[in-house]
Amino acid sequence: MADNKRFAGQLVFGVSDAAEIGDVIRHRRRELGYSQEHFSSVVGLSPRLICAIEHGKETTGIQKIMDIIIALEIECVFQVRDHW
Repeated sequence: MADNKRFAGQLVFGVSDAAEIGDVIRHRRRELGYSQEHFSSVVGLSPRLICAIEHGKETTGIQKIMDIIIALEIECVFQVRDHW
């Protein structure tokens, strides 16, 4: 993952492409102790799609969103919520 830092005691991930978004998702899923199969049932998606997202498959549309964000010079920040 690119440019991982700590901000206010929390790990902050810098992302610039679909693969790095997938890395963030995989890191957080594992941190929570979820298998891909369990997580897929939690979010209502297939395990195959979860795998594709975690591996940065551009067919999922994530890269197109990232291209737009980068072109607009928007910083995309993922932050873990303290409470749900």
